[in-house]
Amino acid sequence: MWRRTLATIIVLFTQLQAAGLAAPVARCYMRDTSARFYIEQAIAGALGRLQSSGCQQVLSDFANGDGVVLRAVLDEGRTTPAEFMGGLSFVDGSDTPQCRRGGAVAAFTSPGSRVIFVCADRFASRFRGQQRAAEMLVIHEVLHAIGLGERPPSSSEITAQVTRRCGS
Repeated sequence: MWRRTLATIIVLFTQLQAAGLAAPVARCYMRDTSARFYIEQAIAGALGRLQSSGCQQVLSDFANGDGVVLRAVLDEGRTTPAEFMGGLSFVDGSDTPQCRRGGAVAAFTSPGSRVIFVCADRFASRFRGQQRAAEMLVIHEVLHAIGLGERPPSSSEITAQVTRRCGS
């Protein structure tokens, strides 16, 4: 029953996208279906949060390496946060050094890259039952994709600000 319902939702969403009434959806390439499920939920939740003006304020809190505020980067490209996210790919990064070594990294990207690598197993186990935290991580990585670097600000400072702006 749930598969038929899901198939119907996907068909309807695709039709809405074709009509220009729904935001594009980021692509998600994961080998493990369980990990893909949690990541896709987090992406959808992050997309919903970024629809609010309060959450979008985080785009004005940070600048890229050239000092350009992230909001201006999107405005220059005449794109909304939802449209920008629609151009991203979330890729299984389980075989990368960042995911293979121990640590806290669950996802990573380089400033300006449209590819976000996800340590699939780590992401799924860490965020199972923690939807809000998973969404904050996705928004954090979206900021990097727009052009935000780190050090400064630190990863924890970025996540803290994302949580302040988007976490409620």
